[in-house]
Amino acid sequence: MTSDAKNVTDYLKDVPEKRMAYGGPTYKIDKGIEIGFASQKNHICFYCLIHQVMLDNKELLKGLNHGKGCIRYQTRTKLILN
Repeated sequence: MTSDAKNVTDYLKDVPEKRMAYGGPTYKIDKGIEIGFASQKNHICFYCLIHQVMLDNKELLKGLNHGKGCIRYQTRTKLILN
């Protein structure tokens, strides 16, 4: 999904009921992208591109659908947006 949203909240509000692949906002620092979001076909994905952060928080990730650098929120997961 490509989006013209100006912030993450607006991006997530624009996500269609049937998700499409790729595209999304990222947060960068001098060294590059650290965090990103994307609407995939079956989930919204939160990407943590500093692998050590995922390793340091593996206990908190138990029970979540995640990979080495992402946490997947399935379409059945209700997102709470402030």
